[in-house]
Amino acid sequence: MGAPERRPLLRQPEGVANRRIHGAGADGQSFPGGRELQRLSSRPACARARVVVHHPEGSSAIRPFTRGSRRREEVIGRRSDDGTETTGEPRIVPTREGYDLWSQVYDDEDNPLITLETALVERLLGDVRGLTIADLGCGTGRHALAMARAGGSVVALDFSAGMLAKARAKPGGTAVRFVRHDLTNGLPFASRSVDRVTCCLVLEHVVDLDGALAEMSRICRAGGFVLVSDLHPTMRLLGRQAQFTDPATGRKIRPAAARHQLSDYVVAATRAGLSIDHMSEHVVDEALAARSPRARKYLCWPLLLLLRLRP
Repeated sequence: MGAPERRPLLRQPEGVANRRIHGAGADGQSFPGGRELQRLSSRPACARARVVVHHPEGSSAIRPFTRGSRRREEVIGRRSDDGTETTGEPRIVPTREGYDLWSQVYDDEDNPLITLETALVERLLGDVRGLTIADLGCGTGRHALAMARAGGSVVALDFSAGMLAKARAKPGGTAVRFVRHDLTNGLPFASRSVDRVTCCLVLEHVVDLDGALAEMSRICRAGGFVLVSDLHPTMRLLGRQAQFTDPATGRKIRPAAARHQLSDYVVAATRAGLSIDHMSEHVVDEALAARSPRARKYLCWPLLLLLRLRP
């Protein structure tokens, strides 16, 4: 067996004083009331660091260590997202197939990313009364239904028939126009026809960020904005991505996903003619871990990326 290979963690980029990393906050919301954990131009607020050890036979679990203690790095075995030991790699399936299957249990799982993201997106959206909204990759309708209840006129797209069936069956489902559509085939909206575009926890599965953001820019009216949330790219460096447990087999399933860096989002938005009005990175803190136990093993790691973009 070969010796483990250590790979460096992300380094702080030069001249990025305005990027902020937030904790979830005691109320589950990161801004404006939540505690800012770290500016990238300052020292980290987390008192514990983490080491990732990569081995030729696969990624190991993450073991925390306290500053000042003797560093010992060892492969301690693979773990699934719920913290239990697992003997086989997750099964990778086509994205649409994966989400059709996931729809059976999507709303029933402890999902720390959704726990963290939902209130933050609602806050960034603001008042949507009387606005026309395109919700891209709506899933089981959590944001689409909330925006409709808040007075928005919502058209919600998803390419998963299973996800859409769950969304339509929920209370208030008739207030939203749900449409089955693959957003990588362009968007079925006229140019400058919507006030808000939301694309939440979707772009992880889209290879062509340039094309997707260009279409969002095209349909968004002047004075409106595009709101994007996504799994933070750091999670992919840790070997994590969207996954769930197949209710029939108990096996971990991963819908196929792309691998994006933080700069890919920024560059794609710029190429699409969008300006970045808001950008924030949100880490797992004790408050989130208390609400979503699966999050605890990611304490102090960035979990969520939020972008608000204006045409």
